Amino acid sequence: MDIQLLLTAAVVALTIGLWATAKLPEYLTALLFFAAAMLLQLAPPGLIFSGFASGAFWLVLSGFVLGLAIQRTGLADRCARALASRLSGSYVRMVFGVIGLCYALALVMPSSMGRIALLMPIVLALADRTGLVEGRRGRLGLALAVGVATFQLSCSILPANVPNLVMVGAIESSYGLHLSYLSYLMLHGPVLGVLKALALGGCVCVLFADRLDRRVEPEAGPPLSRDEKRLAL
Repeated sequence: MDIQLLLTAAVVALTIGLWATAKLPEYLTALLFFAAAMLLQLAPPGLIFSGFASGAFWLVLSGFVLGLAIQRTGLADRCARALASRLSGSYVRMVFGVIGLCYALALVMPSSMGRIALLMPIVLALADRTGLVEGRRGRLGLALAVGVATFQLSCSILPANVPNLVMVGAIESSYGLHLSYLSYLMLHGPVLGVLKALALGGCVCVLFADRLDRRVEPEAGPPLSRDEKRLAL
């Protein structure tokens, strides 16, 4: 092996090792990887930073920014208040309601990580309002439902997650086949979407069985702030 290949292997191994052991913050490890790759000239700059030219990267990044913003402005708590009165009838109803919300959002927001970042603060705020505080099994079940449903159910919607987009690109470039949105949804929606949602909801309700401490009655919150209006728009 030549020196360039050895250096590349060493940088990759060191980066993965730092991520796995958490000896450094993840963002710092990533920055060190890019710095080492550039300084050691492991590849052309266009190749090293090619990930930043990917639409999938910006979908994920924008989703994280949106999730943080919706929490900071108070819009997450407002959404939780609106959902609480409709979903707080029982724990089972809340679990299936959250899973349904995850699936519905996949139709309009094409990033699994972005949807998780957006929904998690809303669902945790909803858990707080119904008495599912930190450490309760029901709270863990709701968080798990968001994470699993957001990714798994979106596999039935063609542009709803990054692996689907990668698969479509590979199929088109390798075999010249074009997958259409509606035919893909009709083929996979009944099983990968609906049946998997029912199975997931049943598993969460059994494995993380809990009860709500209180039912949330409809209430009129304060008027939307200027920041909330801008973010909602």
